[in-house]
Amino acid sequence: MLRNYVFLHIPKTGGTSLRTAIVQSFEKKGYLVIYDYVNHEISTPWLRSAATSGDAGALVRNNVEHAKEMLLIGHFPASKFISSFHPASFFTFLREPFAQIYSNYNHHVSHHGYTKTFEEFIATPLFQNIQWRLCNKLDISEIGFVGLLEQVEDDLPRLVEFLGIPLELKHRNVGNYALNSDLVREKYEAMVQKFNPLDFELYEHAKAVVADKRKRAEEKIGGGVVNATRV
Repeated sequence: MLRNYVFLHIPKTGGTSLRTAIVQSFEKKGYLVIYDYVNHEISTPWLRSAATSGDAGALVRNNVEHAKEMLLIGHFPASKFISSFHPASFFTFLREPFAQIYSNYNHHVSHHGYTKTFEEFIATPLFQNIQWRLCNKLDISEIGFVGLLEQVEDDLPRLVEFLGIPLELKHRNVGNYALNSDLVREKYEAMVQKFNPLDFELYEHAKAVVADKRKRAEEKIGGGVVNATRV
């Protein structure tokens, strides 16, 4: 296991289920878990109350015992901490952009009182290229692990090997947005692609990176048993 890990939890990429499983295993190993979900109540209090203009990486370092192993996890841009952690410490999952954006829209409607149309959501800069913006400054081919939500079952063994811990993955925060999703995609996919070109470019690059890393992992594991279960 590494001394420090940074889980870049991109919204609506299955990260809530992963977060629960990962945190449970890391806490059993004695790791200090620090949450940075901006103003969300789950965030670690001293990090949540910190001035946004400060050096977040240095703040994390100054508030952690030097001998303590650490897991940093949250919805934050990689650039916020990239100068304080080795790229190999970072791991994340990406999702096919249309599915991520549509899921994010429904999440905002269901949980944040968003009342505008999907078309208006797509055209709002705040919700555009989210995956690319959070991964910006990271070379995903050089980070410790990158996986794809659509292929999570195939990627779990690599994640377990990277983290060095067993994982018991449960479904959490699952939105049932499948109804008429094909019709929605047919109507809005071109618009989503127009406003999120960087997300689509990142995802295509990630697919190639993941395919290469998975091939290497399979050759290395050689069919061995990896302790990853889904319940």
